[in-house]
Amino acid sequence: GPVGGIYTGDGNPLHSFNGRIASIGVRATGGGFDVLAGASSGGLWRAHSQDGVGVWTSLGDNLPNPSVRAFAVDPGVSDDILVGTGDVNRYAGSGMYRTTNGGLNWFTAPLPVNPSSFGRIHWSAANPDMIGACCSPGGVIRSITGGVSWYVALSGDVTDLVVDPSNFDIQYASCSGLGAFKSTDGGATWVNMNVPLPPGVTYGRGFLAVCRDAPSNVALFLAQNDYQVLRSADSGTSWINITGTLGGWHMAEFSHTGAITFRPNDPGEIFVGARGFLKTTDDGATWDTVLDTHADITQLYFGDASGDDFLWICCDGGVIGQHLGGSTEVWNGDDVTGLQCYQLHGLDAKRDIFTIATQDNAVDYSTDDGASWDYTGGGDGLECEIVDDVDLEFWHAYWGGGPVTIYRTRADGSTTFTGNTGEWMDGLFYSRYTNWMYSMGNENLIYGCDVSGSPLQWVIDGSLPEGLNIGRFPIGSYVDGLTLYAGYETAPVVLIARLSGAWNVQTVDLGGGGAVLSAYASTENAGEAWVTMRRDATGLPLIYHTRDYGASWADVTGNLPPLMTVRCLVSKPFEKNVLFIGTDIGVFTTNDGGANWEPFQAGLPIVMCKGMRYVVDPAHAGNDKLVAATFGRGVYERAITSFPLVYVQPSSPSSDDDGTYDHPFKTFTEGQAATPVGGSLALYGGTYDVAPLVLNTPVTLRAYGGTAQIRRGLVVVADSDAAFQRSVVKAGQEVRAPARMRRTRWHDKT
Repeated sequence: GPVGGIYTGDGNPLHSFNGRIASIGVRATGGGFDVLAGASSGGLWRAHSQDGVGVWTSLGDNLPNPSVRAFAVDPGVSDDILVGTGDVNRYAGSGMYRTTNGGLNWFTAPLPVNPSSFGRIHWSAANPDMIGACCSPGGVIRSITGGVSWYVALSGDVTDLVVDPSNFDIQYASCSGLGAFKSTDGGATWVNMNVPLPPGVTYGRGFLAVCRDAPSNVALFLAQNDYQVLRSADSGTSWINITGTLGGWHMAEFSHTGAITFRPNDPGEIFVGARGFLKTTDDGATWDTVLDTHADITQLYFGDASGDDFLWICCDGGVIGQHLGGSTEVWNGDDVTGLQCYQLHGLDAKRDIFTIATQDNAVDYSTDDGASWDYTGGGDGLECEIVDDVDLEFWHAYWGGGPVTIYRTRADGSTTFTGNTGEWMDGLFYSRYTNWMYSMGNENLIYGCDVSGSPLQWVIDGSLPEGLNIGRFPIGSYVDGLTLYAGYETAPVVLIARLSGAWNVQTVDLGGGGAVLSAYASTENAGEAWVTMRRDATGLPLIYHTRDYGASWADVTGNLPPLMTVRCLVSKPFEKNVLFIGTDIGVFTTNDGGANWEPFQAGLPIVMCKGMRYVVDPAHAGNDKLVAATFGRGVYERAITSFPLVYVQPSSPSSDDDGTYDHPFKTFTEGQAATPVGGSLALYGGTYDVAPLVLNTPVTLRAYGGTAQIRRGLVVVADSDAAFQRSVVKAGQEVRAPARMRRTRWHDKT
């Protein structure tokens, strides 16, 4: 999940959101119509009007790149589909792909250019050999062989391509920096229409429309800071400026929005979309809000099969259908068969609690392992951190166009502003030892907030080196709660801050250019961490591992291929050679510390993975799970079979002792009693005074946070991973000197 729309409960059905939809199309079928929707980073989806509103099937699970900004269907074969990947300023594409079996298999189209984004694709109904598309960089590309081969017909940064509905030979294209062009020979040759602009206004990203019933009427929307709307009534020979009163809040977000269309049977009614959604019926003298829908419009579309009075709206909240002058239909669907294309920046997960930071749709959360979801508020979700996984409390950050705001949500549904005043605060890390929340600011400061404070108040708790921009984290060590790892957005520098009265800050330059993208702190040793980064110059992914607070680093990139970006990493508890990484094309794993990596994709679509958590079974049965936050397909989890694990930490501040990592038992005796047959008892570093005892079942003793010693039994459990040392006690063996202990090594048999 989330699947379908998450409803805010405010009485407005339009506030039932899903992820960003970048393209849409409708085609007639027997007794109704099909709707195809392309998600900005969540693949291709199909719905059937006969099935009801918002019943979707994914066609893009195997699509090599999940960003569907443009597509076209063979006019005679519904399962023959061309997809142009890449959503401008949102998600980088990797070319054009084709399926002839409804998405089961995809193959690469042989293009003469290497575009990073597409605008549209048009497939001629009269002559299926004729296909036109626009892309950036590249221009207008054309096929006269039904997609077997392609050539460039108009060079440039072409953002839109439209076709006269009555004549495929007449086409219009918008080329950034150059102007609007027209073709009268099916896209073979092009002429600049020299659209007149006001003095000082340059030609930027443009979007075009042709009126179906009056195709001599053409409209142009320049979605840039100097936004303009122009209309021609003579097929582009002459133009009038109808920008009029257009402007204000509705015309923001130009870098990644923009759409325009005519009402099919009325050239006097024009709709435009950017951040908002407006229309004019008087050539721009007035522009009125059509619908207070979700922000950031990407496409406005009338489909012949769905009717001239039904307008399809694609936006950052999913798919909406508007009966002009009547009701609204939200096509995101329900929590079973609805869309699943949420774009997630990150997550936190403990037990069956998930909190997810979404693009443009706030922070959502589930307390039942994703079966149902709740919504916390508007804006772009940035970070979320679970404070209490028993009674439920989590903190979360939003951005809504101004400073970042940080809130606290509790089990009763209450959400409280935490009072942060930093212009920008990146990342949240909760220390269960100090009961403080920490964050980092763009003022090169470390902020802290007492979680039990009333009122909540952030204070400056430390300073960072000048001259570098901190990335969107820190990640803290959950072993000691006093060590932060972070990276910088524009440099291959890792920051390590350790709290010992005051913050001791050090930086480590990994050299070679690029940027640190994520860090992961070990759950066994405070000085152990992994960082992932990307070399911009070479496209190489890199993963580094330290065991000594950054004094030395080992490259564990192994056999990862170039041009893959590693965005997150987690390790399996007490098996440091078992790692999982989230990349632009899914999840990979290694069982040998990073020498060899292989896909870990069973059940997961090809999609960017931006966050992961490894969740240890709180029932101590070894039923662990890996939870992944994807940028385009919501949240996934995968069962991980492991050894049962019980934690003991005498110094734990938790009062809800149940042997989990956050709530360990206080005594050896409690932990030993709760450890199941063949399970592992993890002891926090220190000395345990244990009376002579007989263990009636096999148990593995492990240590974290330092070396643990059982004083009377003289059993030492080392946390050093140099030899993967573990003490295994046989059933019925008495733990006391001079007991002979057998050393063994775990092997993954899953």
